[in-house]
Amino acid sequence: MPIFLSLPDLARAGQDLDAYLALIARDMDLPASYGEALSRALQQGRAFVCLDSLDEVLPRLRAGIIRRVNELARLPGTAWIVGSRFTDYKGGQFQQGQFQEWELQTLDELRRQRLAAQLLPEIQRQLSNTPSSVHELDPRAYVRALSEHRQTATWGENPLLFSLAAVVYLRRGTLSGSRAMLYREVIEALLETREHDGSRREQLLLVLADVALELYQIKGRTFSAAELRATLTQLSREQRAIWSLEEMLYRVLNAGVLDVIGYETYSFRHQTFQEYLVAFALARRFMSEDEQARDAAMHLAWSKHTYSRWNEIERLLVGILVQEYGAAGVGQAHVWLERFFEQRKSLEGDPGNLSFELAIQALGEIVELDAWQVAEMLKVEEKAVAIWVQLVRKPSTTTRMGNKATLSFPRFGHCWQTPVASIA
Repeated sequence: MPIFLSLPDLARAGQDLDAYLALIARDMDLPASYGEALSRALQQGRAFVCLDSLDEVLPRLRAGIIRRVNELARLPGTAWIVGSRFTDYKGGQFQQGQFQEWELQTLDELRRQRLAAQLLPEIQRQLSNTPSSVHELDPRAYVRALSEHRQTATWGENPLLFSLAAVVYLRRGTLSGSRAMLYREVIEALLETREHDGSRREQLLLVLADVALELYQIKGRTFSAAELRATLTQLSREQRAIWSLEEMLYRVLNAGVLDVIGYETYSFRHQTFQEYLVAFALARRFMSEDEQARDAAMHLAWSKHTYSRWNEIERLLVGILVQEYGAAGVGQAHVWLERFFEQRKSLEGDPGNLSFELAIQALGEIVELDAWQVAEMLKVEEKAVAIWVQLVRKPSTTTRMGNKATLSFPRFGHCWQTPVASIA
């Protein structure tokens, strides 16, 4: 019988595995003795244990979880599989001789085309109002469009992101726009399959964003039905004005962005969905006319900006502000990026240059957007270059190109050109 074990939840529970299994059994309305049966199966080597979301375990608890898994894996007979994204994971943390480490390899060009050949017709069949020309169903055209788009060039290496981009491509016939916009269109495509009314679909998106933000802070990607209900209950009356609590719960569970992974246990279909929705919720609060809500959102975002699990959210936040809120959003993004740059001048400084690196990554989301291409905003990029030169101070960092100097940021996937005079 498959039993879902959440590593983040196990870490937060602070219990040994036997006690946690008893808790799992109780939550599934099974006899209390069933928890003991699960424990015996582990002890007797009759279990095949799959543990996911190591990357979602709080950093301060992660070492303890790895140590406990290493200890449990010494039990003879039982097989253990642990899954993690690369976030804060370093090879060799699991006991040598007990574990073998495998890395999912990227898709090569031929496999991308083969996947696209099967994927595009199926997505088109499931989506309404998608183009149907031969060119748009040509897998080579899609793969080429993906590789030529700066924001999505690496998506071809990941089967899930490759599939998500295909949804946007079939809906629009193009992949133009920022990553934030691409994520939004993917989620809207999913919602459209469940909710055909545009205004209700927009309302559902707002609810999902608020739910994602609250749960990301307290639970992460995986949560119980009770936790979801409690989160919906505490949302403002304004957000659930058109639906009762029960109807809202039903719509969220059936929106297409959640997976059922156990008895009354749910998870966002992929972490990128939740990360985008969290960033979307924060961006709305950043642009709120309610000063208290705005300040609270900025305080939350700033308090989390040095945590690796919030890195993607902070980047998408800047992209959403610029892409969806016009001149006011661009101004807010400008202020937010300046705060990252100014961190190094504060009393606490910028240890490890974390704020600066995040600012560079966020700039990579927006530098090619039309809304950002104005003279005042380009000064932000010049400031980034100037700080970079101060930090690196290596001749190999710059390459002379006429009257300009080109500085490459290999870790951030972008390259700026700015007059030498600006960085002197």
